[in-house]
Amino acid sequence: MTNPNIKIVKLSSGESVIGIITTDDFSINIESPLKMDLVTHMTPRGIAESLNLTRWMQPFSEQKSFEVDMAQVVTIAVASVGLSQYYKYVLRKVDDIDKLSEENVSYEEVRHRIEATDEPNDDEVFDELLDELDISDTIH
Repeated sequence: MTNPNIKIVKLSSGESVIGIITTDDFSINIESPLKMDLVTHMTPRGIAESLNLTRWMQPFSEQKSFEVDMAQVVTIAVASVGLSQYYKYVLRKVDDIDKLSEENVSYEEVRHRIEATDEPNDDEVFDELLDELDISDTIH
C-alpha cells in the first residue's frame, strides 16, 4: 500500500518534485523532496524515456523539509503505487550514499557496497513500474 502523502508537485518554475507533502491554505511543506526528470535515450528497441529522481535542494542545504508558497504550485497529485515504491527505493540509496560519505569511505567502496545489496537495480525497478502501468517503454 502506498503512502497517500507521497505526492507529485508541479511548480510554476516547471520543476516536478515528489515528496511527502502536507498543505495549508498558504503553503505546502515538502519533506524529503526529489526532483523528477524524464530523460529520453535510444535503446535497441527504439526511443525510450526514463525517470530520474535526484535530490532537489539537499545538495545546497542540510534541511530535509522545505516550505513552498502555494502561489508557486501549479498542481499536486498523489503518486501511483509504483512511483511511490521507486521514490522510497531512491531515498534509501541516497541515504546509504550519505551515510557512507560521512564515514569517508572511498567512491569505489561506496559503489561496491551498493552493488552488493540484495535490492533490485534501477532497471528492475523501472521494469516493475512499466509492468504495473501495463505499458511499453518504447515510443513509436
